Amino acid sequence: MLHLEEILALQEGERVVSILRRSLFTVAPTLLLAALFFATPFFFLFPLLRMGFVGTVILCACIAIGAYLGLKGVLLWDANVLVLTDRRFLVVRQHGLWSRRVIEAPLAGSQITVKRKGWSGALRIGELTIIGQGLSVPVIVSGMPAAETVARNIQGLRDAQSAGFKVRTV
Repeated sequence: MLHLEEILALQEGERVVSILRRSLFTVAPTLLLAALFFATPFFFLFPLLRMGFVGTVILCACIAIGAYLGLKGVLLWDANVLVLTDRRFLVVRQHGLWSRRVIEAPLAGSQITVKRKGWSGALRIGELTIIGQGLSVPVIVSGMPAAETVARNIQGLRDAQSAGFKVRTV
């Protein structure tokens, strides 16, 4: 599981406002495939066991592949987050076990746009594009549930910070 304390390194007086993850619908195909690999061999349990050693190997391999895909899907979903503090935002992208990329930028001067495509509009899933100071390229966060609400919250945090108000934490 993701340990944010190791990644954040909060500055003095800085507080985490919210932690946002991708929608579970973005992980659903991987979890469905994992469930298929995990459950299908049990429908053919007796024919596989009658095959002897080869059937047992096929049974164990299917269960192992299903467990691996399911665990990997859930862990990568948990590790890819957008963290909003009262001063900055951090995008943590985990592509594999040893491949983590953290992008951070201040809220001041950031611009957020929301885009929806295809079925994601019906599922209320959007793509956030964040352009800000200190970023050489725009940061794209895809699969964000209620993307318009997230964009409004980020803009509200930015406006509150520029006005000098204190932000309530979650």
